Amino acid sequence: TDLYGHDLSDMFSPSYPFWAKSGSQVSVSGTVRFENTLDMRPIIDDFVVAVNVDGNDVVLNSTGDGQWTGLVTLPMSTDEVNLTPYVIRAGPATGADGAEDTTLTPPVNIRLDSQSPWASNLQVNNGQRLLDADGYTWDPSSSLSLQVTVTDEQALGEELVIHYWREVMDDSNMDGIADYSEYQTMSKSLPEGVAGERTLTFSGIDVSGLEMNAQFSVFFTGTDYAGHELMYGGDAGLEHDMGTLTIAVNEPTTIPANGLVLDTINEQLLAGQIHNLTMEISDANGVNSIDIVTIKLLGTDEDTIGVMNWEPRNGAMYTSNESQLTLHDVITTQGSGDAWSVSWHFTLDWDFDETIMPEYALPAIVVFDDDDLNPVALLNNLGDIRWQLDNNLSVVVENMSDNTPPISMYSDEHIYVKPGDDITISGAIVYEKSGAQLTTLPQQGLEVGIETMYGNELLQEYAEVSPGGEWETGMILPSRSISEPLLTLNYHITGIPSPGDDATQIQTSVTVDEIAPVVQFVTAPLSLDDEDLELLQFSVLILDDGGMPSGDLQVNWAFMRNSLIMESGQSSAMIPYVSDNSGTWTYFGSIDFTQGVNVSLQDGDELIWWVDVIDLAGNNARGTGLSMIDPMRTDFTVLSFDVTVTNIEIALADGTTPRGNEVVEGTEISAVVHVRNLGTKSGTVTVSLVEDMGQSRTWLTHGEMELSLSPGQSLETIPLLFETHGAGSQNLYVNISGMDLWIENSMLPHCYSINANATCDLNVESDMPRVISQEDAESGLSGMTAIVSILALLLLGAGIAIVVLLRRDNSDESIFYDDDDEWEDESDEYVEKTTPILPPMAPSRPDMDAATKALDTMPVQTEVEESITESESTVSDSTDPWADVDHSEEE
Repeated sequence: TDLYGHDLSDMFSPSYPFWAKSGSQVSVSGTVRFENTLDMRPIIDDFVVAVNVDGNDVVLNSTGDGQWTGLVTLPMSTDEVNLTPYVIRAGPATGADGAEDTTLTPPVNIRLDSQSPWASNLQVNNGQRLLDADGYTWDPSSSLSLQVTVTDEQALGEELVIHYWREVMDDSNMDGIADYSEYQTMSKSLPEGVAGERTLTFSGIDVSGLEMNAQFSVFFTGTDYAGHELMYGGDAGLEHDMGTLTIAVNEPTTIPANGLVLDTINEQLLAGQIHNLTMEISDANGVNSIDIVTIKLLGTDEDTIGVMNWEPRNGAMYTSNESQLTLHDVITTQGSGDAWSVSWHFTLDWDFDETIMPEYALPAIVVFDDDDLNPVALLNNLGDIRWQLDNNLSVVVENMSDNTPPISMYSDEHIYVKPGDDITISGAIVYEKSGAQLTTLPQQGLEVGIETMYGNELLQEYAEVSPGGEWETGMILPSRSISEPLLTLNYHITGIPSPGDDATQIQTSVTVDEIAPVVQFVTAPLSLDDEDLELLQFSVLILDDGGMPSGDLQVNWAFMRNSLIMESGQSSAMIPYVSDNSGTWTYFGSIDFTQGVNVSLQDGDELIWWVDVIDLAGNNARGTGLSMIDPMRTDFTVLSFDVTVTNIEIALADGTTPRGNEVVEGTEISAVVHVRNLGTKSGTVTVSLVEDMGQSRTWLTHGEMELSLSPGQSLETIPLLFETHGAGSQNLYVNISGMDLWIENSMLPHCYSINANATCDLNVESDMPRVISQEDAESGLSGMTAIVSILALLLLGAGIAIVVLLRRDNSDESIFYDDDDEWEDESDEYVEKTTPILPPMAPSRPDMDAATKALDTMPVQTEVEESITESESTVSDSTDPWADVDHSEEE
């Protein structure tokens, strides 16, 4: 018997021999008796029985007097097997012997079943004919009837069980998932043990009351006679069942033509590359209610090549073996309302037959829903997604580079190198018509070959194309020179599957150049000063047969102090390219050497410049002015407007000298300043006569003048006038501004530099008159009269004495006299005293009447030559460059 209790040894049954599952175990049992007796049995230890299974002996167990039993494993690789029992030991194990086995029982024949039964053709009857149930839209007004076929080529089982689940109605936990325990069941009996197929109908399934578009899931279970489980009957769950129906009134299916998108490249589909066809499907019953959607890339008339099928009802997608394309996936995305976006991902095979291609292929789309004979949607001659086949490949060179120093400029067309250089060449593989880069390689791969002639020597290199379509290889040139420096590189591809072909036509060039360029400076700055820096003319000729880089020529310059480049003192610019002709490159233009530098130049600074000249092969020009190591050293002069004061003249406003070097307050005095340019460039200085107003750090400007001086020139100002006030020091200064450098004059130590300007303290000038008050002038008037009288008497007496002496006749007598006596007023020494701080306004005038009377007695002749209108303006700290100078501290 087998594991299911089937008696396999009933030779009198019309169904004998019976089927058993291959590889399974069957139970074998029987009895032993003595020959020619009715029921005399040997005791348990006096016999041993075995069963021969197609030549293999299996020893069984003695279970009682004359009783034996055991398990035998059936073979896997045969269609039937014979089980033959026999006694292998008759009698006790020791002692008496001589008994023989006289068994005459025929062998038991068993058929071996190695195949499972399977279910197929799940269908519904629409009243006209049977249709596939999976994906069918069933009207809920009628009870559902399903028909299924079960096939077993050995022996059917006892029954077939249908399991069905109705959305919401049978979803006991309301989770929307069809759980196994939620399925309802119904069974139908089968003719057990009979081979063949049986079609069973399960009717009367209630689907009324279900919601619109409710899902109905169904699967089947069962075993055959030998115990094999039913195949292709499905399992629990909408994704695993044998069929899912939609319970609803069937609605139409539409595919708008304007929603079709085929990702061609310039209307080309690329052989071997993944493409995408996107469409929009609208169906009120849902996209999964549709039976079949078929895409015919070559149009309605072609039913095999370029045909793709998708069954939304069960998610199946497939193509025929002769379709010459691969359908990778169909992805659906629900849009708004009843619309679904469906994306087909497919690849045309490399060997896609181009001979059947029209000039443009116009795809067609066919949709079947609940009727596999009459499509519900048919779109023909879709010109919006027309396409051509692009299966020819070509090589594209993306870069050629020199790896050997000096490294030349890279290029994808033409590079310049030296003999013996190592070159790297890289690129990609593209399709001929579309120009799109290859991303997925053929199964056998691709290889790029490169050939060129180096003189009489053939150079060949190969590169394997990597995933993504990129390739790279190297080429080392021989180190010898060649007479023809231009090398032409040819390319080809091997490994392209037929009918595709190599469409490569590209060639690239390599120039082998080992001669350095020759540079001629036609015009260049060799002798200059700092005023020429903004406009320097360059005219450069470069002789080089190999070629120069395109574009302008770089010139570099640097300012040096003490033979070191100054900080922020180096920069560069470009000399414009003009032309090239027969190996001669011309560059001409003006360069601003102040651009990009930030230095303060002074006498003794140096200027160097050099031009970077490297030809396309990396050869550097050699010589002076062609590198930083050997730059062009110029005769460079830093011009400077250097100023000094050679003299300061202080007098009265009319230019005369004050008597006794004294003036009464209120007297107008003047200052004339002599300025000399000791520098190398012209400039203008401003000379100002100012009065220090004390600690308020303000002063009054009483006059100023601008002097424009050429190198070596001296000029003097017009008299700068000042009206004295108060006795004592007047706090007068001369300020000079506008020069580059102040030169100290040892003859005028009271003139000194402050913050790039200069100031001269007039209070310590020897000819600065002492200012006395009006009271002092009046008190000295009577004394002056007495002195004049005495002098007059003395002069009179002296005259008389001279007359007397001249009249004497004694010739031997010598008379000594002074005919040059002259009285002069002596300047009294005075001690300067600090002048009180005055407000920044014109001072009050003293009483001039008394001073005038006192001075009228003196024989003084006044000549007015030229006067300056005194400008007395108060200058604030914020506007006067001299605001921060405290003149009193420098006295």
